[in-house]
Amino acid sequence: MSAVDARDYGIASSTVATMRLLGQMVSMALVLLLIALFVGHAPITEANLHAFMRCTRTAFAVFAALCFLGVFASAVRNQVGRAPAGR
Repeated sequence: MSAVDARDYGIASSTVATMRLLGQMVSMALVLLLIALFVGHAPITEANLHAFMRCTRTAFAVFAALCFLGVFASAVRNQVGRAPAGR
């Protein structure tokens, strides 16, 4: 929000909220895809608990990698297009 003028706060706020909800929807879709791949249509019982736990570990690994990419992208975003100091 600090990157926009005061007159554009409404647009910036709605864009942030939209991106947040989009991220939640994509996350849920990814989790459902992983559950479908690892567990399938079977109910989660003791018989297939191992598959569900493998799915959970995979989901955490995927989301950790995505968080790492997000941190990296956030760290370099101010470096792109910035002229070196002293010019």
